[in-house]
Amino acid sequence: MARYKKPTVLDLDSQRLLAAWAVKTVYLLELAARQQYPGTRLVEGYEPSSHHPALIDAGFSDLQTPIPWWDGRILRYRFPPR
Repeated sequence: MARYKKPTVLDLDSQRLLAAWAVKTVYLLELAARQQYPGTRLVEGYEPSSHHPALIDAGFSDLQTPIPWWDGRILRYRFPPR
């Protein structure tokens, strides 16, 4: 990995976990920016959807991620119906 400066091959479960972490990180950054600058858009023309169809299609509605620093409690996404 980047820490050891050598390539790493990730299995499918590790790839999914990494992708979930990346998406959650982007959402947290967006939330922080919206709180810092309410009423502004970060990306011109970006209109968020109310049901996030790409995340649902990617299986995030079924994803259950244990969070170690929450004593292993499970993080789940809930989406409104399409």
